[in-house]
Amino acid sequence: MGAVAGCIELSSGTGEVAAGLVSQLLSACGEARIRVSGTSMLPSIRPADVLHIRPVDIATVQTEDVIVVARDRRLFTHRVVRVDRRDGERVRITRGDMHGHDDPPVTEADLLGRVAGQTRRGTGNRLGRPGRPAGRGGGERAV
Repeated sequence: MGAVAGCIELSSGTGEVAAGLVSQLLSACGEARIRVSGTSMLPSIRPADVLHIRPVDIATVQTEDVIVVARDRRLFTHRVVRVDRRDGERVRITRGDMHGHDDPPVTEADLLGRVAGQTRRGTGNRLGRPGRPAGRGGGERAV
């Protein structure tokens, strides 16, 4: 298994099932934890990091926030690079820190939550911003 999500473990690579479980955990528990399997957010987020996800309303998501999105039967964790509206609907434009291109717009329906902190090798970390290293510290730390 991959990551701690409330009281169960799951991997960000388990797709549609993971998205449903994360959504249910966020609703029931107010937090979910997922273990990262991809590299699109290096160096801020590394494979095997555990992300602490909390539910969020899209209206409160700002530029530089790192959010978790369910899309195409997969989970994505990318940084918000732009706040926008499309056809009167609030959307957020995200991009992996390692990518040179923006993702498709994130709608309220796509949004699962915001990364509130992360754990790497059992130690809490702050998420670094692109071009800046991540902070270190004991325990869990907020983004």
